[in-house]
Amino acid sequence: MKKKYVLLASLCIFTSMVSIKAEAKNIRVSLPKFNITINDNLINTKNAKYPLIVYKDITYFPMTYYDMRLLGVETQWKGDDQGLFIEKSDIDGSYVPITDTLNGNIQSATIPNFPITINGKVIDNSKEEYPLLSFRDVTYFPLTWKYAVEEFGWEYNFDANSGLVIRSSKGTSTSETVINSDNVAIDAPYYYFAEANKVYSGKINSKEKPKEIFSLTDKYKGLSLTSTGGITYLSYRPDASSAKGPYYHATLKDGEVYKVHDSNNIEVHYKNGKEYLISYLQNGFSIKTEDKSRNINIKDYNLSDFYEYNNSLFMILTDKSRGTKKALYSLDEKDNLKLLSELGDDVFSYVQWDGSNMYYVKNNKGKYTIYQYNLETNETKEIQSYSNLSDGWEFRVLNGHIFLRSAETNYSLSVDGKPLNERAEMGNFEILNDFLVATFMEKPENKYRLMVIDKEGNIVYKSADITDINSLSIKDDTLYYFNLNSKKIVSSKLN
Repeated sequence: MKKKYVLLASLCIFTSMVSIKAEAKNIRVSLPKFNITINDNLINTKNAKYPLIVYKDITYFPMTYYDMRLLGVETQWKGDDQGLFIEKSDIDGSYVPITDTLNGNIQSATIPNFPITINGKVIDNSKEEYPLLSFRDVTYFPLTWKYAVEEFGWEYNFDANSGLVIRSSKGTSTSETVINSDNVAIDAPYYYFAEANKVYSGKINSKEKPKEIFSLTDKYKGLSLTSTGGITYLSYRPDASSAKGPYYHATLKDGEVYKVHDSNNIEVHYKNGKEYLISYLQNGFSIKTEDKSRNINIKDYNLSDFYEYNNSLFMILTDKSRGTKKALYSLDEKDNLKLLSELGDDVFSYVQWDGSNMYYVKNNKGKYTIYQYNLETNETKEIQSYSNLSDGWEFRVLNGHIFLRSAETNYSLSVDGKPLNERAEMGNFEILNDFLVATFMEKPENKYRLMVIDKEGNIVYKSADITDINSLSIKDDTLYYFNLNSKKIVSSKLN
């Protein structure tokens, strides 16, 4: 039977990492004359800096960092001796076009002669009927049946009306709405963004235009959107030239402004999808939620942190006369206050709550130790000690797994002492609905820029996309985030 070849695209990586050896063969290539759609993205070939090209009636695709990851392929250059490694992966990525060029129909390319390995198989490029190419210093990959279907498992279709349509087997989708703002928050199915002194809301994948829901006069500034603790809110403050004052908080819900609070009189906290208002009284303080208000009559202590579990409120309190002395109290559903544990003078205010456990840190002459306190049994045990951490280190806990970042490891992420993402420098990390989400800096050496880990410690999502931790949302095991490069909202099932 005559072999089938697919006029597909080819994914490629920047050969700024690839040193092409001498005597590469020059060839002529052309631009495709049909439409090409990849994972629902219509590709602009006419103005692309790295356009798709055609050689010997086969379509080739540029292997840039983002283009490769758009179709779930990872690449690595291992030097002149080992060459280029191309591997099928479960990595995700959005379409990030660079359209600053006017391309002519006929172009010149070369056939590189460095070593190539695809899914563990060594390829002799000089003997390939459809070899990898180099165009504008970027490696190009041929999408033949052998590679597109057999090696990478992509789906494709070609007809006169739609042209070439390619889809990798991923459950990721990107909204069509472009949001020209970097100040974006998502609380699925709604999204919010700020422009100047105004806030707009819209519904993900809706064709309706976003609507204005909030605006400020010139007397205020610092408008910012944040998603934390399962709540989305905006904050702002008076302009220093007209007034001095604290931040204001406005909770957002169902695409609207829900409540506005003045933090001059109260502290606003968000935990596990609930809003808590803390007010200090003459004989203690009060904690108010939407359905209940509690007064805690301990006038000599300030509230450092708190947590609701099994209808009880657990609180870390700090002695006003000695700012480092802390104790753990509980308040049951009948408002009975009970001292559970004197934590001591060397305990950090920063703690983590994980199910029935509280995790806190003590510093003993530069040795940091994480302890676990069980809220049901009142038992304390030492979990992990670190003797070489400098200031600024952080940790999170999910289902007993300790996630840590510190300056000593270039602010990379580790879980239970094992490094993740090849020690890439992190942006931030948070716990969202029984998942840990971590963002990483946009650097060439960083393999992934976004990772999601489930409560069993498994990596369930990894992407090349750049996003802000404040734009992330997880609902019904679906991840939503705002891609800072494409300016679109991306969603993906976490299963």
